[in-house]
Amino acid sequence: MGLPAVSAMEKHRSPMTMNPPRPQHAPAPPDRRGGGIDRLSWIILGLFLAASLLAALISYPIYRYNSNRLGADRAEREQDYAAAIRHLRPLTVDPARYGGQGWGFVRRLGEAHLALEQPSEAIEQFERLRQAVPDSPLDEQFAIAYAQQGEKEKAFEHLRRLLEREPENPAGNYMLGVERMEAGDWAAAGRAFYLTAADPRWDRLAQPHRRELARLVKGGQPVAPEQAKD
Repeated sequence: MGLPAVSAMEKHRSPMTMNPPRPQHAPAPPDRRGGGIDRLSWIILGLFLAASLLAALISYPIYRYNSNRLGADRAEREQDYAAAIRHLRPLTVDPARYGGQGWGFVRRLGEAHLALEQPSEAIEQFERLRQAVPDSPLDEQFAIAYAQQGEKEKAFEHLRRLLEREPENPAGNYMLGVERMEAGDWAAAGRAFYLTAADPRWDRLAQPHRRELARLVKGGQPVAPEQAKD
């Protein structure tokens, strides 16, 4: 059996044209090593952001503490006791976290309430302090608070203990002078008011009483302390 005849054109065809076409391949992905963010960079960025957030969470309580502490100091210097209360209240939610200074904030909060003649709020803070630190000297503060509240017996009991411990305490002697003056014991009142001179605040309050006592001793008609200010 003979082979099929080959045409003249097929005889002269190039061997290259006789090879079948090669399959087409998808282009290779671009090399990204030279730019963009790889996985390691994302991890580092995430760690940095987490550390920044943690630092902010740690520093915010410190910032708030310092802001309230300095604000309370400034308000007390300016005798703005309402502002002092606003700054001191957050510092007294958990006083133990600030050590001894924390209970100092409780005392200052009570004294700010006293300055605004809010005795029940003041007594609440002083009771907290006394329970936490039993040896705190608080007779002066309790005496003033109970006097403001009109509870004279409790006020006088704390006043008695205060003057036993500190006979020349200006606040105690001012309250004693008022009590002795009301009782008609002018000599004892005069001695007590004299001892207020060590504290400008209590000395200023005692001045009209001293002027009234001077008029009484000279035989003049007694006048109310408010009139004696004129």
